[in-house]
Amino acid sequence: MVPDFTGDVTASDNCTTVGNLVITQSPAAGTTVTTGVNVVTITVTDQAGNETSCDVNFTVVDNTDPVITSCATAESADADGSCEALVPDFTGDVTASDNCTTVGNLVITQSPAAGTTVTTGVNVVTITVTDQAGNETSCDVNFTVVDNTDPVITSCATAESADADGSCEALVPDFTGDVTASDNCTTVGNLVITQSPAAGTTVTTGVNVVTITVTDQAGNETSCDVNFTVVDNTDPVITSCATAESAHADGSCEALVPDFTGDVTASDNCTEPLEIWLSRNLQQQALQ
Repeated sequence: MVPDFTGDVTASDNCTTVGNLVITQSPAAGTTVTTGVNVVTITVTDQAGNETSCDVNFTVVDNTDPVITSCATAESADADGSCEALVPDFTGDVTASDNCTTVGNLVITQSPAAGTTVTTGVNVVTITVTDQAGNETSCDVNFTVVDNTDPVITSCATAESADADGSCEALVPDFTGDVTASDNCTTVGNLVITQSPAAGTTVTTGVNVVTITVTDQAGNETSCDVNFTVVDNTDPVITSCATAESAHADGSCEALVPDFTGDVTASDNCTEPLEIWLSRNLQQQALQ
């Protein structure tokens, strides 16, 4: 509202006394005007109708911030091979209004700007709405970059073998130190390399598959398999051999070799039952 400026005017006249001078203004006090500099004209009129004018400025200032009725919606993106992603343009999703500036003339910006490279995690993007008077209001929206890329195993462990012990077993070695791997986000030193079965686990003869798993800090994982072969290289132990036997020669001066195998007592670290057999050489020697 335009205030009443007339009370501040000082004037005089050659004929009309000060009290009889008529002081008016245009626009009148109480008139509604908008922002900016509004010129108010003061007119002093004497009783003869002579008048003099002067101008005074009435400036209306917009000090009201815009109102954000709806901020942008949070978004997420997968990290690329460099563990980064580009910030999208959030400004188009913002709804705002202002007391003086039309919606089309509001300036909406964001920081960091669209196209900025950011890394994994929650990145806060600040949206700012500015009116033509320079008043501004801000809101924050999250842009989350997610690491969904599995580590890469460039070299799995080398297969190994071991002799079975007296119990026909061997301990699984630690294969993790031989694994070479990389990741887009996690440094090599922070990759977690595990194996199953774990090093020190007891396994028996044959090919035992050991699964190597590489896990990054985001929980992504990649696996490879390596063989651990337990070999039985231990000879059986004969604890009691067969008892010597004799037989009468027949009409051809010959005799049949008896079955000695049933009298043999033997053990082995791995094989049960044992197969006991006579070699041909022994048979010929017996026949001689």
